Amino acid sequence: MEMEIFADTTAFASVVTVIMNLAAEDERIVEYLRVISTGDRTDTGELIEIEITELLAEKVDATVLLDNLKLKVWDKVAKLNWRPFEEARDFARSLGTNQEGWYDIISNGGLPADIPRAPFSVYKEKGWINWRDWTGRNKLSYDDAREFSRSLNLKTSIDWREYCKANKLPPGMPSRPDRLYKDNGWNGWTDWLAYEKQERWRPFEEARDFARSLGFMKESEWKSYCFSGKRPPDIPAHPWRAYKDKGWISIPDWLGTFEGEKPDWRPFEEARKYARSLGIEKQTDWFKFGKMKQLPADIPVTAERVYKSEWISWPDWLGTFEGEKPDWRPFEDARAFAHQLDINTQVEWYTYWETAQRPKDIPYNPQKNYKDIGWKSWKDWLGTEPLIFNSAREFVRHLGLKSTYDWKKYCASGNRPRNIPACPWNFYKGRGWIGMKDWLGN
Repeated sequence: MEMEIFADTTAFASVVTVIMNLAAEDERIVEYLRVISTGDRTDTGELIEIEITELLAEKVDATVLLDNLKLKVWDKVAKLNWRPFEEARDFARSLGTNQEGWYDIISNGGLPADIPRAPFSVYKEKGWINWRDWTGRNKLSYDDAREFSRSLNLKTSIDWREYCKANKLPPGMPSRPDRLYKDNGWNGWTDWLAYEKQERWRPFEEARDFARSLGFMKESEWKSYCFSGKRPPDIPAHPWRAYKDKGWISIPDWLGTFEGEKPDWRPFEEARKYARSLGIEKQTDWFKFGKMKQLPADIPVTAERVYKSEWISWPDWLGTFEGEKPDWRPFEDARAFAHQLDINTQVEWYTYWETAQRPKDIPYNPQKNYKDIGWKSWKDWLGTEPLIFNSAREFVRHLGLKSTYDWKKYCASGNRPRNIPACPWNFYKGRGWIGMKDWLGN
């Protein structure tokens, strides 16, 4: 019988079971098979000899076992008799590889049977530390690693990470020392890079004056600026941390959207009169004007927020209407106009409204202009609010559809009104839904 075929038989499995049981009682059997598999010798230079024929006489011919089954048996026995951690680690280190190379060796079948593929699992709580220790590529001591990092004359953790991306670190030098040395010496980036934090940042008042000089209106603009590489090294990217308990108030204070405490804004009517006097026609131009620091201190850049209760629209604020505010189209007529635009969201509505195609008697903020005289919601205004079940079912039954297939084909045609849901079984569940036959009127 061919060896490979026999190795898959019940007889072979019985042999393996017996040897496993014997190996549990006699370590010499494990050592014997290990030596056979590697071709090594014992410390005395002799191959191990065991009276294995007597032990297995009842199960298998000893000569056949020794000649043909030694390695096959070892493959099975080894997985229950991993090498001790120290020996296994010595073998791993002898390969001169790293974690990635370790997995390459596994994929190529290069590991002995008694060396686990996942040592972190097998030797957990039995000596395992990390991959660097396992492969012999140990980390540098904290003091040695810090000496190297300080020689680079870097100033920030961002500088360090950029350096790590652009350069190959020396062996054992971690790219994330804050993690590796967390419990072994780590004392912050100032210690790692050898700069004094208190001498790094400008005094709060000076730093805030600089930030305000940039004319930013939003925190997102400040963050974009910090990532641009233009920020001076003595201006912190995270001022709320750097100046905590040292003068920090808020982002609006930092950017100068108001000086210190929120000022007493000019009354809405007076502020709007001033805004209209500037001759600015677009909202974007208004914000650009605000960035140039040309607004009086009591005129807010974000007027729509400050005057929320009185606010109507940007055209109203800037005075881009012809004369007085126009007479708006009656609500029902205006909503019918909005329905035929095929607009689905509030953002799309505002985008459309700023185009030249928009009628002058259709308001920018219909939720304000038609409040208490018909306004319900944006879905109702845009025609995306599904009809109540009975109205929707009545509409569908007039289509003359006969099956679920017909319904899905109709939905895919593009002819389905937006206020009729494509999946009525989901939308009307618990609100009247019975089944497709009822929905189609069959």
